[in-house]
Amino acid sequence: MAADTAVALLAGLAVFPIVFAHGLDPEGGPGLVFVSLPLAFSAMPGGDILGALFFFFLLIAALTSAIALYEPTTAWLSERGVSRIKGTLIAAGGSWLLGLLSVFSFNIWQDVDPLGFIPSLQGVNFFGLITNGIDKLVLPLGALVISGFVGRVLTRKAVLEELNMRDGPLFRIWLFSLRWITPGVVAILFLVNIF
Repeated sequence: MAADTAVALLAGLAVFPIVFAHGLDPEGGPGLVFVSLPLAFSAMPGGDILGALFFFFLLIAALTSAIALYEPTTAWLSERGVSRIKGTLIAAGGSWLLGLLSVFSFNIWQDVDPLGFIPSLQGVNFFGLITNGIDKLVLPLGALVISGFVGRVLTRKAVLEELNMRDGPLFRIWLFSLRWITPGVVAILFLVNIF
């Protein structure tokens, strides 16, 4: 996790000075990395070497992120008797199959609208849903589930041990906020994002 964070920070420190120095749009999204940055690297002295290094570090960041994302699934499967190699292959295979949704969004499924019943996601194909829908749907729902689980399912003792805190006024304020204020605020943000 530390390697993943370090590589992501280094990539960000490399990307944005290049973007601003060449007057590129910093909100370019995925196109910023694969379209705009090669143009920027080609225009600078030593850009071939810097570009190759940047994309190598981008590959490292992707691999460390993949390892971090596959590990929970692999661990869960290995606890149920599946070998780690098979568990990793299952997790990677599932990821690959989900990745095909993105690929097909640019050809045979470009007109498919999976969540067209949600006003803010009408006309968004699978790729758009993955890139733009995560922040509107998955992150708020994840926050609701985590706040509900920690605030209402975990025992007080388990939360105190995990946070390395004492049961005092600060903890009681935090727990009240997690149980009552956070779910309400996140639910409002979720509804605002959807509609």
